[in-house]
Amino acid sequence: MKMLLAFCAALAFQQPADRTNSLINAIVAIVGVSSAEELTESEIERFMSFASSPLRINTASRSRIASSGLLSAYQAASLYDYRSRHGDVLSPAELSLVDGFGSGAAEALAPFLSFESASLPGERLSDKTVKSRSLILKTSFASRDDGRKNGRGWSAGVKYRHSADDVFEMALTARKSYDAERFFPPPEYTFHAVKYGRRGRGKMIIGDYNARFGQGLALWSGFEMTSVPAVSAFSKRSSGISPSWSYSSENTHRGAAVEQYVGNFRLSCLMSFPGLDRVMQGNKSARTSFFCGANVTWFTADGQVGVTASSESLLSADADWNIRGVRLFSELAAALKGGGAFAGTAGASVGLFDGGRGAVRLRMVPAAFSGKKNGEYGMALGFEFSAGPYVQMAGRQGFGSSKIRHQFSLTAEASALPVPVRDPDRRQLRLVSRYDSMLSPSMSLSVRFSGRWRNYGALHREDLRADLGWSDGRWSCRSRLNAVTSESFGWLCYLDGGYEAGRMSLFLRGTYYDADKWNDRVYCYERDAPGNFNVTAYHGRGFAVSLVGSCRLGKGRRRSRLYFRASRKKPGKAELKFQYMLDF
Repeated sequence: MKMLLAFCAALAFQQPADRTNSLINAIVAIVGVSSAEELTESEIERFMSFASSPLRINTASRSRIASSGLLSAYQAASLYDYRSRHGDVLSPAELSLVDGFGSGAAEALAPFLSFESASLPGERLSDKTVKSRSLILKTSFASRDDGRKNGRGWSAGVKYRHSADDVFEMALTARKSYDAERFFPPPEYTFHAVKYGRRGRGKMIIGDYNARFGQGLALWSGFEMTSVPAVSAFSKRSSGISPSWSYSSENTHRGAAVEQYVGNFRLSCLMSFPGLDRVMQGNKSARTSFFCGANVTWFTADGQVGVTASSESLLSADADWNIRGVRLFSELAAALKGGGAFAGTAGASVGLFDGGRGAVRLRMVPAAFSGKKNGEYGMALGFEFSAGPYVQMAGRQGFGSSKIRHQFSLTAEASALPVPVRDPDRRQLRLVSRYDSMLSPSMSLSVRFSGRWRNYGALHREDLRADLGWSDGRWSCRSRLNAVTSESFGWLCYLDGGYEAGRMSLFLRGTYYDADKWNDRVYCYERDAPGNFNVTAYHGRGFAVSLVGSCRLGKGRRRSRLYFRASRKKPGKAELKFQYMLDF
C-alpha cells in the first residue's frame, strides 16, 4: 500500500516532452528573473542538481529544507508545520494546498522535489534514510576562428556527490576550461563535506558553501540580481548556509561553517579564506585573507527576524513577515568603519485582486557603505496578473497539465547613482514587461520587452522578443524573433524543434543574427546538457546551427543518461560536447 502511494505521487506530475525547456522555465519562475538569459552558471547548476537528486520534502529536516534555497523562509516553515500536523505531502497537488504555495509555485517546484513517502496518509514524519550517489562526466572539443581569437582546445569536467539525507553529504568537482594558449591549464575544483546533526537540527560544512542572510546588504554570496525583473524578485530568499556543488568557486566561501537550530532560533557561524581557492589552484600571485560572520534568526509561522554581523565591520537587522496576505521585508545595515554609514532596503508584496499582485521596494546604499565609486538610491514598482480560462495542454495529464490563458507582468525601477562632486550624478530607469498566452492546447506565445535609459555610457538599450511555441506532447517546435536597439540596430531569429519521449530526445536549432555594433549584441540561451549554462552573445553577422540529443540508459535506481551537443557558429567557433550522468 505504501509503495503504491509513493508510485501514484510520482505520477501525479508528468514532465512535458521538452523537459530541458520546462526545467529552465521553472527556474526562471522560482528565482524571479524574466528570462533564462538573466541566470548564471552557478544558479543553473544548483537547480539542475536538485532535478537529478530531488529534495525529499517528506524526510528532510527543517534545516535541510530551509537551507536548500528552493523555498522561501515562510514556505519552509509552513511546510514543516503541515508535515508535523497532517503527515507527508504525497503530490504537487497536495503541496499547492499548503499555506504559502498555491498551484503556480507547486508546479514550478515539482521537478526539484521528491514526494517519496513510507507513511500512510495522515501519519507523522517519515524516518527513512535514503542514500544516493551522483556522477557527472563531461568533455568538449572546440575550434575558434572569429578574427579576434584563433586556436583549438578542449575542456573537461567531473562531479561526484554522495548523500545520505540528513546524515552526511560529500561532493567534489573538477573542471579544465578551454584555453587556446595552454593545452593543459591548471584545473579549477571545488569540494564540500557536510555533517548533519541529530535529527537534522543543524549542520557543519567544510569546503565551499554559500551564505545568504536577510536581503543581502551585510552577508550574501552566490547569485544576486542587480535589478527587479519580476514581482517575485523584489525580495530575496534567505537560505542561510548551504553547500555549493558548482564547478566555479567564484562568489562563494571556502572554509568552515556551523548552523544549529535551538527551538525557533537558527544560529549560524562561518569563517572563510578569500583567495584560498586561487592559491590551491597554484596561482602564485594570489593572496589569502580571513573573513568571519555570524547570524541569529528567529522563525515563526508568519515570518522571521534576524541579526547579522561580519568581520568587515558590518552589522544588520532584517525582517520578513506575512500579515494577512501582505508580505513585508526589510533590512537595515551599518558599516561601523569609516564614520558609520548606513544602508537599507524595504518593500512589500500584496495581492490586489483575484489573480493580481503588486509589489514595491525602496533601496538606499551609499558609496561610503558599499565602498564603490557610486552610491545607489532606487525605487521599484511591480504588478502582475493572470486572467481567462484554463487551457488543457496537449500531451499532458495530471497536476500542472493546464495553464491559465493570459499572464502579464510589469516592473519599473528608477535609480540614482551619485558619484564624486566633480562628476554629474548618474540616473537610470529600467522597465521590464512580459505577456504569456496559451493560444490553443498545443500553441503558446510569449512577448517580452525590456528597456534601460540612463544619462551616462550607452544612453539607452531596448530589447523586444517574441517566442512562439508548439507541442503535441512528444514533438515540439519553438521560434524567436529578437530585436535590440542601442547604438544602432541588431536582431536575431531562430527555429528550434525536435522530439522527446521515453529514452531519447533530439533537437535541432538554426539561428541567424545581424548586430554590427557591440552595444546592439543579442543574448540568447542555447539548449545544452543539464547543468551547463550556455548564453551566447551574438555580435556581427552570420548563422549558427546546433544539434542536441540524449539517451537514457539502464533501469531501476541505477539511472544514467548520455548527452551530446554539436554546434557551428559562422563566423565563430565549432564545438562538440559530451556529458554522462549517473545516479545510483
